[in-house]
Amino acid sequence: MGYCEKHNPCDDKRKRKIVTITISIAIIVTISIAVPLTIVKFALRPTNLSFSLQDLTIYQFNQTSPTTLTTTLHLSLSSHNPSSHFSLSYSGLRFYASYHSQQITQYALLPPAFLGHYENCLWSPLLCGVEVPVTPDLAEVLSAEQAAGYVVIDVKVEAALKWQFGVVFPGQSHMHVNCRAVVLCDGQNGNGQGGGFRLLQPVGCSASI
Repeated sequence: MGYCEKHNPCDDKRKRKIVTITISIAIIVTISIAVPLTIVKFALRPTNLSFSLQDLTIYQFNQTSPTTLTTTLHLSLSSHNPSSHFSLSYSGLRFYASYHSQQITQYALLPPAFLGHYENCLWSPLLCGVEVPVTPDLAEVLSAEQAAGYVVIDVKVEAALKWQFGVVFPGQSHMHVNCRAVVLCDGQNGNGQGGGFRLLQPVGCSASI
């Protein structure tokens, strides 16, 4: 006659308790490690990126039809790494100009750049847009600004930013830079032809990552 071991419900409870305790400990350990690392990752990131629009010359900024705009401008934008802890690397750099939230030039693609501690770099792209479609109300805004003797242009930069804090904590993010330039075009700041209209003084830029 065969022997059958009796099922003990207490064993099941004991096993479930052990599994529950093990899972709980694993979750607590994971959270204990992940949360501080996440805090450190966000704390150890560059927050004082420095960009400045050094020069902007508008060679062409004309309505080529009631709803198109042709633009040619040259700019110089500097970047400074003010940190003694972070090194910065920019890649996928795209420059373009915007007029009242509407893109008016094609993208200018620039090569990657690396900034060590306290280092600087300077970009000088030429931005062009030929008969770029714009809304009818933008044409009215342009006419009004030119009649007032100025135009407001935003120089925008997009890039992939990587940083390194020492040799331990690398990080990366997408970066957006905006430089708002008010350029006088009243006849005293260029001729709008070969000499162009120029920015009178450098302009600070905002940067977000």
